[in-house]
Amino acid sequence: MKALGKKWKDFKSDLKKKHYDAHNTYEDRLADRDSRVLPEQWRQLIEYWDSEEGQTRSLRNKSSRSLQITTHTADSRSFARIREEKRKEKGIVPTRAELFKITHVHKNGDPMNEECANKIREIDVKTKNQPALAQKGAKEVNDLFSEIFGKEKHGRVRGLGLGPAPTHIWTDAPSPAACIRMATEARKKAEEETKEMKERMMVMETQLAEMKAMMTAMLQHKSTDFHQTNYTPTNPLDGRQNIVDANNPKDALEREARSSSSSHEFQSYQVHQAKKRRVRYEPVTEDNQEVLLMFVGQPHRPVARGLLFSKDPSTIVGGERLGQQYWEIYIEVVKIPTKSLIRSYNGMTKIRDAARKSIAWPSSLVKVVKRLSQLHADLGN
Repeated sequence: MKALGKKWKDFKSDLKKKHYDAHNTYEDRLADRDSRVLPEQWRQLIEYWDSEEGQTRSLRNKSSRSLQITTHTADSRSFARIREEKRKEKGIVPTRAELFKITHVHKNGDPMNEECANKIREIDVKTKNQPALAQKGAKEVNDLFSEIFGKEKHGRVRGLGLGPAPTHIWTDAPSPAACIRMATEARKKAEEETKEMKERMMVMETQLAEMKAMMTAMLQHKSTDFHQTNYTPTNPLDGRQNIVDANNPKDALEREARSSSSSHEFQSYQVHQAKKRRVRYEPVTEDNQEVLLMFVGQPHRPVARGLLFSKDPSTIVGGERLGQQYWEIYIEVVKIPTKSLIRSYNGMTKIRDAARKSIAWPSSLVKVVKRLSQLHADLGN
C-alpha cells in the first residue's frame, strides 16, 4: 500500500510538472491533458491546483523538499531493488552505509552535492577506523549508518525501501507476512480440531443412542416382569361349591376336611408361584427397596413403581426437606402418568414428569414390595 501511494503521488507530480507548470493559462492547461486522465478528472485537478488550498499545499511541500539535502540518484528504482541487484552481483547484501554510497553519486562517481560528499567521506573514515562497526548489517542495532545519520524515525527504516519498519527489523515482533502465515496455520489447526471434535461427537451420539435403546428394552422387559409378579391369582379351590347343611354333623365334618385340604393346597400353590418369581425378588438393601406409590383414595391401584432412596427427614429433594411424613422415591416405571404429584417442584406437576427422577412421596402411600425371603416367612406363618 505504501508503494501504491508513492506511485500515485509521483504520477500526480509528473502530471503537474509536464502539463500544468508548463502553461500559464487555464485554457492551455485544460487542453494539454494526458491521455491517461479522464477529461472531467483533469478539469477538477487543474481547478484544485489553481485554488488557494492547492497553492498553499504546493508551497509547503516545496519547503519540505528543500530540507532534504542528500538527494539520491536511484530515480524510479527502489532501494530494495538496488540492494537485491547488488546482492546478486557480489553475493552479499550491502550495508545501509554502502547502499548510501551507491545511490548518492553520479555515473562518473562524483557525489550528488557537497552534503553527500561529506557523508561519504565520513563513511569511509569510520569504515577504516572501525571495521567491526562497518560490518554490522541492517538488522543489527547501531550500525554504521545510524552512527552517521542518527536514529530512525517512527514508521520506516532509511535505506531499506518503503516496507520495513523499526519494529520489524530490530524487535522480535513478526513481520506482516509472518503474521499472515501464523494466522493461516492457526485457522487450519482450529478447523482440524473442530473436525475432530465433530467426529467424536458423532461417535458419542451413536453410543448414546445405542445405550438409550438398550435402556428402553430393559425397562420394557422389567415392566413386563413387574406386571407378572403383581398378578396374584385366587385360590382355584375357592370356586368350589360347598353347599352343606349346617345342622348335619356329617356335612360339617366333610366341610372341615375340605377346608384343611384347601388350605394346604393353596399354600403349596403360593410357594410354587413365588419360586416362579424368584428372579424378581433379588436381595436389596433397606434404602433401595422396590416400592409402589399409591394415591389418595386409591389404596389398591399404584400410580408408579420405584426405589426407596431415603427415609431421612433431613434429606433435600427439590430444594425442600423430606420431613417426618415423606420418603425419597426414585421413579422407575410410571403406571398412571396423568396423576398429579403431591409435591410439585422444578416444573414437575404430573407423575409422567418424574420418570427417572427422585421425588418426595408420603410414606403412608408407599407400599414396599416384599422380597422372596419375606414371602416364605409369611407363608411359614
